[in-house]
Amino acid sequence: MSIHSETKAMLDRALDYIRSQMGNEALSTGEIAAHAGFCDDYFNRIFTAYTGYRVMEYARFCRLRRAAYLLRISDRDILDIALETGYSTHESFARAFKKQYAMNPAEYRETMRKQVMTWSETHADVTAGSRFADAYPDLTEIPRDDAIEYLLNKNSTKFGYDAVTLAWNGSFVYTEDDGLGGTPAELLDRVEDYIAVDGYPNGEMHFQFHLSHPEKLAKYLRMILPFSCGGSAGVSFAGNLTEEDIRLLMAKDGLTITEIHAFPAAVYTGEMPEPVVLPEGYSLHVLTADDIPAVQKWGEKRGGSRDWGLARELSIPPEMKADHAIGLFRGEELLGVSRLSFQETHGLHICNCICSDILKEHRDHTLYRLMYKNGMRYAIKHGYLPYEDMQFGKEQIQTEGFDALDMGYIQIHTAWGITVTEK
Repeated sequence: MSIHSETKAMLDRALDYIRSQMGNEALSTGEIAAHAGFCDDYFNRIFTAYTGYRVMEYARFCRLRRAAYLLRISDRDILDIALETGYSTHESFARAFKKQYAMNPAEYRETMRKQVMTWSETHADVTAGSRFADAYPDLTEIPRDDAIEYLLNKNSTKFGYDAVTLAWNGSFVYTEDDGLGGTPAELLDRVEDYIAVDGYPNGEMHFQFHLSHPEKLAKYLRMILPFSCGGSAGVSFAGNLTEEDIRLLMAKDGLTITEIHAFPAAVYTGEMPEPVVLPEGYSLHVLTADDIPAVQKWGEKRGGSRDWGLARELSIPPEMKADHAIGLFRGEELLGVSRLSFQETHGLHICNCICSDILKEHRDHTLYRLMYKNGMRYAIKHGYLPYEDMQFGKEQIQTEGFDALDMGYIQIHTAWGITVTEK
């Protein structure tokens, strides 16, 4: 079913309304339809075509995903969580939860409290794939695991970050059908290009391309123009292209580049760095819930209580978190924080960037370097390959006094952020 842009906007309003009503036990298809401007009879059919879910099925999914998150991060009473997510009794909540997660709430809490939460489990818009596929029914969906294996088999070092991102974001992967049959994995091996799409909770969609045939770039960018991101995508080329190469391709195909940004990627494969020796009176340790007061004060000093959400994250059990935070202290005062994100898929473990920030009045290039080296040691000790996309370039060097290459990383790839419009 092809859906017109005006109808898509109405459906997006319906999705937003459902997400805003997770605690509303009385929520109905009719109420959602009326809010979005649809008549009842037509609404369920077109909603399913657009999202892959029936209306109330999607509402239940959203409510139960919120419940699953609360079960994992808190010790709150199960009935309290049920009430917050729109269920009036423990029994009705347990039945619905088991249908979605194949275990009752108590079993889920016990099983999942020690599992790291990925971004896709709590944030990704699961309708993104259906919404994109509705616009292009001739594309073939590739199982995410097949796409990950394809990248790792092609070059696990060069495309390892892309592979992890597919898993972490819960991406949906599509490629063009060449008509030769076979499994989706065999199709991807032949075509060698794909579009990956995932969605944010606000309905915006995010696109990643992997292209072995650069001449397809303009075609794929045009395909995503109708969506909320416009013609914006992160692009990894199998070969090495320069900005000039990309601009020539776009000019040839009638597109205007409004933004292009290089993302050089580097990994560290060397020995464990030497132990960090801090100036007297300074210390480093992994932040825990005990450090929340210090983190809150640090956030206030940074301005606008911008503490990176650390205070909230530190309340989550450490074994569930992918993000690790290491604090730089002078005495009892928190001066700076390094954040490390541990991500993995199919046996590949990477530390996705070591991002540090020190209070402005205490910023010092030596301290930045010591914090960074400590982050590298921490990642390697835990079995994760340090990775940097070096996207900040000159700004990062100006603030921190060095970049990843200065720390022994090896550049392996350059991906691109590209936004275009029609001429």
